Amino acid sequence: MEKLYKKLLVFSFCVACFSAVSYSQGIPDPETLFGANLRKARVYLNEAIKQGNDSLTIDLAEVLFYSGDYEQAFKMYRRADSLRLFSSLRQRRNFSHSARLINTRSPYDRETGYFNKEWYFDIDVQPYCGNSANEDLAPYKWNNWLFVASSRGSSRRKYDFTKRPFLDIFAFEQNSCQPVKLPDFLPQRINTRWHDGPITISADTSLVIISRNFGRPNERGIVNIFLEYFVRTNGRWSRPKAFPFASDFFSIQHPFYHDQEQTLYFSSNMPGGHGGFDLYKSRWNGNSWDSPVNLGPEINSPYDEVFPSFTPAGDLVYSTNHIETSGGLDIVLFKDGVRTLFPSPVNTPFDDYAIFFVDENKGYLSSNRTGRAFADNIYSFTIHIEPIIEQEFIAIVVDVKTGLPVEGASIIFSSYDEKITGTVTTNEEGKELLFTSETEPEALSFEISKPGYQTLIIGKDEPIKADSLNFIIFPIERIAVAEEPVFADQIPDEPEIITTPAPTMAQHITSEVSTGSIILYFENDLPTRAAGGNQNIAQYQVVYELYYNSRNEYYQKSASSREDLDAFFTEVDDGMKNLEAFSEFLFDQLREGKRFLIDLSAYASPIATSEYNARLSERRNASVRNYLENWRGGVITPFIRNGDLQFSEKSLGDTQAPPQVSASRTQRERSVYSVEASRERRVALFWKRGEDGRPLPIAELQKESSEYYIIAGSFKSRRGAETMAASLKRRGASAPGILGPTPNGFYRVYYSRRQQLEPALKDLEFVRRSIDPAAWIINNEGASLHMEEIRGPENYIIAGSFRNMRGAEEMLKELVRRGVSTAGILDRTAEGLYRVYYNRYEQPTQATRELANVRQSVAPDAWILSR
Repeated sequence: MEKLYKKLLVFSFCVACFSAVSYSQGIPDPETLFGANLRKARVYLNEAIKQGNDSLTIDLAEVLFYSGDYEQAFKMYRRADSLRLFSSLRQRRNFSHSARLINTRSPYDRETGYFNKEWYFDIDVQPYCGNSANEDLAPYKWNNWLFVASSRGSSRRKYDFTKRPFLDIFAFEQNSCQPVKLPDFLPQRINTRWHDGPITISADTSLVIISRNFGRPNERGIVNIFLEYFVRTNGRWSRPKAFPFASDFFSIQHPFYHDQEQTLYFSSNMPGGHGGFDLYKSRWNGNSWDSPVNLGPEINSPYDEVFPSFTPAGDLVYSTNHIETSGGLDIVLFKDGVRTLFPSPVNTPFDDYAIFFVDENKGYLSSNRTGRAFADNIYSFTIHIEPIIEQEFIAIVVDVKTGLPVEGASIIFSSYDEKITGTVTTNEEGKELLFTSETEPEALSFEISKPGYQTLIIGKDEPIKADSLNFIIFPIERIAVAEEPVFADQIPDEPEIITTPAPTMAQHITSEVSTGSIILYFENDLPTRAAGGNQNIAQYQVVYELYYNSRNEYYQKSASSREDLDAFFTEVDDGMKNLEAFSEFLFDQLREGKRFLIDLSAYASPIATSEYNARLSERRNASVRNYLENWRGGVITPFIRNGDLQFSEKSLGDTQAPPQVSASRTQRERSVYSVEASRERRVALFWKRGEDGRPLPIAELQKESSEYYIIAGSFKSRRGAETMAASLKRRGASAPGILGPTPNGFYRVYYSRRQQLEPALKDLEFVRRSIDPAAWIINNEGASLHMEEIRGPENYIIAGSFRNMRGAEEMLKELVRRGVSTAGILDRTAEGLYRVYYNRYEQPTQATRELANVRQSVAPDAWILSR
């Protein structure tokens, strides 16, 4: 709980994370160190471990974690885990959170579905202009005043834990970036010698409640937090009173007064809770407080729940450091019994907490997303709500044979919505307005009739798709009329039909081609298990036919557009054609004595459990391999037996699925039937021919078996990313997409996804030339791809270093605008920096000669990095 103590106003001399072990050789007990100074604790623990006291490794890991040194903390947690030193859920959680902060995983990461993570909306988060260089946190808006807790004070008294002034309450007037004197309507003694804040105020200003810390440690040496309140009667404030249920043996903190309920909500680690800190409430009757009531296990967990507040709609929001958050504290909405994590950029791998809604679209929150210790800041947020637009749905009735409009056709329509029911008659253009609606209604039924035509009836369970202009087309057929008989001698001779076989992929694969790839797509949950094991799994052609023949179901149920589905199923069909053509080419080459390596990488969409998806991926690889082994009666099998054809298989399951691909079991239009989810159900087949008839090592092929994304831009908001992705599609990108959010909260928009480096580099060249000169490449593990990975060690002139990728990209764009075509961005360092380089050089002397010019014309602080 130390993190909550130091960052969330639980400022106590906490010792709970340390083992009660006394040191020899004059090293003090860690219990006397933690609250006083983390730096001293780090020094002493390192010394003790050097002297052989390995049992303190977990204590050092905790100190490093709470100091913000997450990379070293992760290493110590990993070592402590190997020594079996973990003794609490908190330690396992901190291990997992430190892993997420450096973009890796811990063995304790588990997704149990504790939180609903299916929540997306367009939100912009920006630093508040009134932030200081010190800590600023716990925003609270009252009318036109914003109150924050901050250590920006000028007092010489420093809190030894942070080496900064104690927290006080500061006030900002509306639209002001500078604090002003606390307003006169507040009591006089808001700020004291110690930590003060957060604060909450009743709507009529008759009640003010504030967090403070006790003036001295309790008998265990811990300085806890309590609540103090003021009551105004007849215009006069009472003396401060301690909340009657406070005790120096535990903390009560983070007050939020709910005016409609006349109830105080707060967090506390008082005995009898569900874990660390729980959320409680206590009703105020105007004179006294009711006994606190725990909010129960639906909200409180074995971890810490803190900073309660409410949305304008009356739903509870709070923060928790549960092990399944995206890292550190995350902000949670509790509504209708469901715990839902706010999406990025509200939540990040760092601490995000103390959200306050000004109205349904705007508010403030606290976060330490800069990554620096004791540098929490206030952020404002704006939720962008799309305006509600009434759409017109228009019927068009046409003759099924001629395609001409049918005037005077009667259309009777109905739905479960009483407002969408009626009868219309088409005009001379065969059109008529049916209804207006915000969305496309479900369960519509129609009856279209006209004398001389067959009546067309469409039931509620039959699909009706409106096009992009909301036209619903109804083709109706004329009633057949008896025709004159035609005699045999009047029938003309049938023309001779000459068929020409369509060209196949094999005709385009020449003997000079030595490597290639094919993408094969699968229906959801296919192939199924088979008796006797994977060797009896259905061959890919069977699975393909089932998938392709079920495409109408996708057109009916998918959230994707018909245009996108058409393009996707063309890829599905092309995959089967290419596999057949490759099999023919492979057989011919094997008969000529060539040797081949084939790497199969199978993927799954994230709708099921990770274990299920891993097994499903194994079956998908088996389906493709079984197809090849049984092609044309098994003519390829002898080449497998003699080693001329070798396989390598990877079952990746849902591990590579982008976060925006839905895993919802209820919204199957997105998680099953959308193009985004469908693209994740695939096998990537990479093949390579051995030179001079000798096979290549499988490891070499696997190294080449990757996916490369050409990144055209990154955005803090998903809305901006979606806008750019749509723009790329209009400009000819066949399958643009969105990756992320990254640990820093960015959504990356990719122009294309390639299985091989060479075509990826060609795409990159095109994108830099025609779309964005700062475009770059990442691989399927999220790592940036730079030319030094191919060319070996080089020397770089570094023009700037940035804490976030956005800043680095902005500098890169500026260099490109100034004509520097050699600039680029290096991978994120262990310290969390992105370095922008001006140019790279083979020899250090070349870089040294150019450095002076760069310092004079580009960056005065430029320097040389050799690697």
